[in-house]
Amino acid sequence: MKVFRKPKVAILSIGNELTNKIEEVDIKKFNSHSLMLSILVEEAGGTPLDMGVFPDDKLSILNALKTGLERADIIATVGGLLLDIRI
Repeated sequence: MKVFRKPKVAILSIGNELTNKIEEVDIKKFNSHSLMLSILVEEAGGTPLDMGVFPDDKLSILNALKTGLERADIIATVGGLLLDIRI
């Protein structure tokens, strides 16, 4: 019987309008999608890695993607800008 390591899935939420802080929901949207993705990743047999919320800024997104690639096998993004980024 072969045994495999659970895949790590980095979850990056992108958008100036998002927050993980409940006290900011009156001015921003709560980042509920990353919570849902984390649950789905666990149910599928993976290990979720919540990377947090990143602003609509090309450099911030690029750095987050690079970090995600270093720490996980797969990256899932929520929201964000349509950018032409090559890593």
